[in-house]
Amino acid sequence: MAWLSRDSGVERWLEAVLSVGFLLVLSMAVPVAYAQQQIFPAINLDCVEADIEFDFTTITDDVLVHCTVENPTAYSEDVSFEYDVGPMAVSGPSSMTVEADSEESFEVELRVDKTVEVGAYEVTISA
Repeated sequence: MAWLSRDSGVERWLEAVLSVGFLLVLSMAVPVAYAQQQIFPAINLDCVEADIEFDFTTITDDVLVHCTVENPTAYSEDVSFEYDVGPMAVSGPSSMTVEADSEESFEVELRVDKTVEVGAYEVTISA
């Protein structure tokens, strides 16, 4: 009856293998947390106004464009802005620092005077 005792080497070996297998299966069930923030530089630029109209009955007219720049990364970003506004005058920040995982708002002023011809112009603000 020695083969029925719990002290046999085969049963202890089988119990150890099953315990290790159970622990391996259990460790796979633990959820893995992934980093939510990006590590590569990335900037999102969004401006609210899509279509802008000027009043050409006055000597000059100016319009404010409201923009937001977002930094989804884990590091502070220095952002430079470029404006392509055609015959209009522009006033806005040339650069700003956006902290990690945050956003900054800014305004760009577009100005026209009587020398600008009435028409449709494309305005590009890039970061």
